[in-house]
Amino acid sequence: MKRFYRISAFLFILLFALNGTVIARPALQTDFCQTVTDIPRAECEALAAFYISTGGDGWNVNIGWLTDTEAASWYGVQVVDNRVARLTLANNNLQGSLPPEIGTLSGLTEIVLSRNQLSGSLPSAIGGLNQLTILDLSSNDFSGGLPPELFTLTSLQYLYLDHNQFSGVIPAAIGNLTALNVLWLNDNHLLGFPPAGLTNLTALFNPGSLQPGNLDGLDLNENRFCVPDGYPVPGNPLHQFLSQKDPDFHLHQTCTPIFEVFLPMIRR
Repeated sequence: MKRFYRISAFLFILLFALNGTVIARPALQTDFCQTVTDIPRAECEALAAFYISTGGDGWNVNIGWLTDTEAASWYGVQVVDNRVARLTLANNNLQGSLPPEIGTLSGLTEIVLSRNQLSGSLPSAIGGLNQLTILDLSSNDFSGGLPPELFTLTSLQYLYLDHNQFSGVIPAAIGNLTALNVLWLNDNHLLGFPPAGLTNLTALFNPGSLQPGNLDGLDLNENRFCVPDGYPVPGNPLHQFLSQKDPDFHLHQTCTPIFEVFLPMIRR
């Protein structure tokens, strides 16, 4: 009888192992993307890298990913003219970081990855996504500085980076993004003071005009900006711009002088 149970247990373990081999997604099989018919192999490999880097097996929904031979059937992926055009996986339990391969998806016009648990810094390869009009990475755990490559994406109209842990100063190059209608950087750890380049962003929606919800086009609240005494100073173009686009931002800051951040690093 004991022998029977030992054999049964062995067979159960063996069947479980074999079953795992049979149903496992071919994410690590380098030749899988040869079977995908509706996008270039390089884009398939970039999506595979994204799937692995963000814990795809643990997503809430991962239908089709790395099993179906048409990427258009993968949950959250939209294909237009044989290119990956949209990647929409909000609130889907993505965990991990964005891989540099994301930059290969140069046909993307929209990325929506909000309300996940993504972390780490934004890869510089994001600068390759020069057709992006919407980038929504809000409500994650991204950290580090805003990469300069981000401010080469001059087609961006909606940029949501709020509710993360981005730090450092806002680069002056943000003034390159003149097509922006919405810029949300609130609830981060940004320092210094918003740069003068912001005044180039005249297409930002005025306060209360973003629908639904009567929201603002510019939100800089809940950062660590140091607002100068007497703000807004009459005749200061940046102060006047901020007063118009984000009237109460100066009331929602916890000033952290830049030297308080970097001096401890120098002393180490």
